[in-house]
Amino acid sequence: MAGQQWCININPGSPNTFVPDVYHDPDTEPSESLVASTGDVVSWSNQTEEPHDLSITDANFENPGASITKAIEPWKPSLNAYVTATADASPTPPATVEFPVTIYYACTVHPGEHGTIELIA
Repeated sequence: MAGQQWCININPGSPNTFVPDVYHDPDTEPSESLVASTGDVVSWSNQTEEPHDLSITDANFENPGASITKAIEPWKPSLNAYVTATADASPTPPATVEFPVTIYYACTVHPGEHGTIELIA
């Protein structure tokens, strides 16, 4: 069964931020963590003038591992999508998965630019 499809905007700032493109109460700040389920499909939309390349990291947003996007060019969407998986949970997924599970990712081009995906099931 296909999962939900999500988009995360890469917004300009210092550092740039990763903000899920989901509905939120207009009186509150949007969450910087995407809440998703295992098997959901995530893409990124680069709203900046710089390319970005995202990889799975540890909980400190260090030690980049598996790449989850190809380079995302300025003002373009990611060319490939990422399918959420508990195997990408950091530092290592437990043998028996207990939700929620957090996936940490960071831009390998720009230190300090990072985000999370919270898997709830």
